[in-house]
Amino acid sequence: MPVLTLPFALIGLIALPAVAGIYLFRSRSKRRKVSSLMLWEIQRRSLASGVKRQRFEVPLLLLLELAALALMCLAAANPHVLRPDAREPLIVVLDDSFSMLAGARAAGMKELSLHFTDRKHESFQLITAGTSPRLLVPGAVGAGAARDALKEWTCLSPQADINKAIALAGAIGGPRAKILVVTDSPPAGEISGRIVWLALGQNLPNVAIVNAVRGPGRCLIELANFSSQSRDVALTINNAGATTKTVTLEAQSTSRLTLSPADDNAPLVASLADDALAIDNSITLLNPSQTPVRVKLDISQARLLEMAHKACEASGIARIGDLAPDVVVTDSPPGAGADGAGEWVVRILSGAGEGVSYTGPFIVDHRHPLAQGLALDGVIWGAGRADETAGDAGVIWAGDIPLLTERRLASDRREICLRLSLELSNIHQSPNWPILFHNLLSWRRQAGQRLTGVNVRLGQTVGVKARPGQSVVRVVLPDGNAIDAPAPAGVAAINVSQVGLHQVDQAGDGCSFAAGALCADESDLSRLCGGQWGQWADQHALRMHYHSLAALIVLGAAGLVTLHGFLVHRRWGGAIQ
Repeated sequence: MPVLTLPFALIGLIALPAVAGIYLFRSRSKRRKVSSLMLWEIQRRSLASGVKRQRFEVPLLLLLELAALALMCLAAANPHVLRPDAREPLIVVLDDSFSMLAGARAAGMKELSLHFTDRKHESFQLITAGTSPRLLVPGAVGAGAARDALKEWTCLSPQADINKAIALAGAIGGPRAKILVVTDSPPAGEISGRIVWLALGQNLPNVAIVNAVRGPGRCLIELANFSSQSRDVALTINNAGATTKTVTLEAQSTSRLTLSPADDNAPLVASLADDALAIDNSITLLNPSQTPVRVKLDISQARLLEMAHKACEASGIARIGDLAPDVVVTDSPPGAGADGAGEWVVRILSGAGEGVSYTGPFIVDHRHPLAQGLALDGVIWGAGRADETAGDAGVIWAGDIPLLTERRLASDRREICLRLSLELSNIHQSPNWPILFHNLLSWRRQAGQRLTGVNVRLGQTVGVKARPGQSVVRVVLPDGNAIDAPAPAGVAAINVSQVGLHQVDQAGDGCSFAAGALCADESDLSRLCGGQWGQWADQHALRMHYHSLAALIVLGAAGLVTLHGFLVHRRWGGAIQ
């Protein structure tokens, strides 16, 4: 298709009806018998125009005049055509957010099929713009391979960072490449460079589940109405039976519901009726099953036992007892104490002989799980002078003196050494004391769980601990396909790219996690629109890759004008002389 560099010049075409009108209103004459035509020559010359409307006839002269005028207007618009040897690569940036599933993805597939068949591009590259850009094909491919790669354009991301994808397209395409952005919303600013922004969205009403949380004994679900009218929606809840709740949602508003599951161990599925966007109409929530951490206190010092007992109770996740403990807190020296499989040992070492009080500044590794939230300003920390071996990874130091360290033992066990003298310290009287124990017990509970999350959002990453001897973790996705995720350090990272229930290691001690499309910005379809911004034919591209047709069109118009003059001279030449 030719590119018009000055399309406003086509406004001159409004002169075409004016020229035709002159011929339409020619003068009417009657046949008269006269002795001589000498005195009628002037009347004969004015026959071509007049003010009286006649039956419209289309003489050849009129057609030539209209064609010449149209060609001159077209030449003024300066059309350009692509040179046969100047095909350029096309890089397509695809919005991968799930709002595209409301019709924009289907429209984008049709639009791209035209680009894949018009043979104007030498190669294609496809980039999906999700949370981070991703190449659908490793390099430049032909139209057939690009069409096949579109099957991986799933539109299941919670957001689309199009700017990053455009930056990647510019880096791999260079100055020759054209960039086509296929999305469902308008650009945030002006489009510069050789970019065409194609928005295919529609402003549609939508009701969605935008938030959902499940805890012990109850669930919280938030509904949103992204439309200009109030709506009554039915929320169906499946958990040991199906129930339906009717919720009235005002225009552009949200509503929160608190539910009590009939069966706390069974999954709870909440769903809405189908509308413009189906992916945000259903959510599956599993029981998070926060198991308490079993703690054994093997401490001989009465005061230290009391302080440790209070800190464990304050954490809210400890069950203090002697039966199969997960953590043993003791004041026995290194090498002594329980040695059960899976137990973590915390040794509180007061040291022998005279101790020293440290007032800081303390060196704290805040990246360590034990140090999260600790603030040691104003803390006095007393420790004995004895050189107990306290592990090989320091967490808190006073100068070159290790105060809190941890060591990794066999069978994924840990030994944590805390050098502390209560008589010389006040840390046990500060908030840092219960925080330290809470960090310890939370770390132990997390280490005992296979999953870092049970109810997650689309686009998150779930850590799955491999079983002993496993180097990969198999996950069955909601669509039935299975993937094998590598676990190089004993933990596999699963990028959640589908909505629904994910099964981990179905055989043996398998577990599950559920993912939902919970993103209010993507569920709000009222912000979407259609349109096109930007252009590929910039001045550099016109000079390098396009031919101007203006000269040829002017020659054509000149030829028509010449023919017009010849016909006029041939018809009325004798009368004019």
